[in-house]
Amino acid sequence: MNQPLLELVRRNFIAKSTGCARRLSGMVVEETDDFTLVDTGMPTDTFNVVVTRTGRSESLQAVFEGAVRRFRERAVPAALWCWEPDFSPTLDRYLEKHGFLLEETNVAMWADLTRPLPASSPENGLRIFPVETPDHYETFAGLLAGLFGDHPEAGNVRRYYRTIAPLHHPNQPYRLYLGRVGDEVVSTGTIYRSDEAAGIYDIATRADRRGHGYGSEMFRFLMEEAHRLGAKQAVLQASPDGLGIYLRAGFEPVGQVRVYPITASGAD
Repeated sequence: MNQPLLELVRRNFIAKSTGCARRLSGMVVEETDDFTLVDTGMPTDTFNVVVTRTGRSESLQAVFEGAVRRFRERAVPAALWCWEPDFSPTLDRYLEKHGFLLEETNVAMWADLTRPLPASSPENGLRIFPVETPDHYETFAGLLAGLFGDHPEAGNVRRYYRTIAPLHHPNQPYRLYLGRVGDEVVSTGTIYRSDEAAGIYDIATRADRRGHGYGSEMFRFLMEEAHRLGAKQAVLQASPDGLGIYLRAGFEPVGQVRVYPITASGAD
């Protein structure tokens, strides 16, 4: 674990998660020394988050008795994000007491963008362009929503991006991109540019168009774009299955992040 770089990943994730919510009525951002909370007012565990900020016992008590309870008492889904510096037997006891089950473990990663960037992928016909119009936002949301199939979260994803579309500004810190082959949009990607680093998120390819290198090409483009925007560092969170592509691109693992769904049930 590289704690300073892991903290960089956490700060970028918090900035991305809170950025739009701070600007929209009906959404709530609460930040304390113990946690960051985002409540979109929607029943979504993709965009409602609680992020731990320290593993001290009194801080964890504030997380579970305050932030987590906020969602559970309203029976609103959310996700609890715990970062490796906070992993401890004390955290495990709180998780067990409140009935949490691990949903996923991600690897936080960092790269130096002043180094040479990955070589271009073989030509596959992908053309990448920025999301700028309400229709673009709808298309972006539709591709991500498709990853959820018939789950209600698909509708929440569409609603979220429809809600944030009016905030669009050419110089906003979050930049969304679509990849098109011919007339078909097949992939998505996001950059969240802070003063410290560019975070890479939302790299997704339509299920029926996978296997053609579109995700890899989007990733390479996002790194180039982050560099063009002046970022000297890039951060991301990877599933264990996706580590290879990022390692080959020069990213280094700096720690782990665990994600737990917050549901109405539990041992509160």
